[in-house]
Amino acid sequence: MQKMIDEGVQVDSVVTDPPYELGFMGKSWDSTGIAFQKETWELAFQLLKPGGHLLAFAGSRTYHRIAVAIEDAGFEIRDQIMWLYGSGFPKSLNIGKAIDKRRSSNNVIRPWLKSLGSREELAKVAKVSPRQIDHYIGENTPCPQTLTYERFILICDYYKSYPEWSDDMFPKVGKKIGEKIHGRSGGEDFGKIVGSKSTTKTEDITESATDEAKQWEGWGTALKPAHEPVVMARKPVEGTVAENVLKHGTGGINIDECRIPLEGEPPPSGSAKRVYKSNQYTEDKTYGDNKTTPESGRFPANVMHDGSEVVVKEFPYNKSTRHMSYKRSGGDFIDGIPNQEENSWFVSEEGSAARFFYCPKVSKSERNRGLDDF
Repeated sequence: MQKMIDEGVQVDSVVTDPPYELGFMGKSWDSTGIAFQKETWELAFQLLKPGGHLLAFAGSRTYHRIAVAIEDAGFEIRDQIMWLYGSGFPKSLNIGKAIDKRRSSNNVIRPWLKSLGSREELAKVAKVSPRQIDHYIGENTPCPQTLTYERFILICDYYKSYPEWSDDMFPKVGKKIGEKIHGRSGGEDFGKIVGSKSTTKTEDITESATDEAKQWEGWGTALKPAHEPVVMARKPVEGTVAENVLKHGTGGINIDECRIPLEGEPPPSGSAKRVYKSNQYTEDKTYGDNKTTPESGRFPANVMHDGSEVVVKEFPYNKSTRHMSYKRSGGDFIDGIPNQEENSWFVSEEGSAARFFYCPKVSKSERNRGLDDF
């Protein structure tokens, strides 16, 4: 942006998907703090013409920091667009399994490993690198790991060390979802261990292995992500909006181009008739009348979605109805509602309301366009 500013370039709008500052996948590029710095958005401010709009995607947990930085840079926050999607993956810690791992890794497996030999010797026995042993024993590493079952067997056989706790704890720790049938609760290869049982046993390895973990079975730490907020901001206009539009061509939103056309469907209509006089509802004064949606489509909203089934089913499906009206009798109010002489409800075309908010995710080719040098 600075290069464009130095060249005297000014643009009508800036649309950006900055780092959400979540440290995504442990990557440093997503935790630099650049999106929280007002200096970043001051460059976008300088690049825009007066009245130019900024759209900045953000994460649900860090939106507020980005929005404040944008506002501090001089922008007006005009709205927040909510993008709904159904493809989010919950990044929740399974507390029950975490307790199992803590017991096995920290209190049992790791001390046992350290007692057997050096990291170099353990690496040779387990057929892994010494660095992997660091992960298994939880030393000199930012990401400790649970010893895998296969490596555990290799180490047991080499050192002739068969821990008592392996029978009912180890097979359930760090395993994939499903069932495992084996000749001993430690796995099929535990048949090699002296004194192993010969009876077949089926273990549900999705269950917690320890009593402490069972108390927290089903607990987690996060919800499934299903929306991304988008900051909608504008650089202040010069004078009035009308004056700014005539001078710079910016400051407004092309509403009609954002409408969803009806495509031959009958336009919905509804009654906005209200009458009020001297604290009474009468027919003497009317403000508003029946309103019909333009043929060009509905007014665009600040909600979008990706079209996935899980999102679409949350929108109501309306069947075609005819315009209906009726007359009321009795007092001035019925159940707290003004007793108007004539009432009606809108005519609705058939279909899901989701079609008015559809905005698909970009394709892989579009997302990576212009990133060949990265």
